[in-house]
Amino acid sequence: MGKSFGTKELCKCLEKLGFTCKGIKSSHVKFNLPKNRKISAGLRPFMIVQLGKKNYDSYIANRYVSELKKLGFNKEEIEKYL
Repeated sequence: MGKSFGTKELCKCLEKLGFTCKGIKSSHVKFNLPKNRKISAGLRPFMIVQLGKKNYDSYIANRYVSELKKLGFNKEEIEKYL
């Protein structure tokens, strides 16, 4: 996944994938997993997103994509909305 993206793009992607915004702290926001998704034991049913970034560096961007894949979303779904 070579596409760079920032906070706005990631938040829109998560909302289109069915996540709901739960709580906004000063620099982070929590998105809860859609109710219809089942996850493996040991995984958190939410994602924490760092706010205020125009572009995440490649390591952080890849980490977000990997986390989405672990939650059961495939590469095509993620790239479609990013």
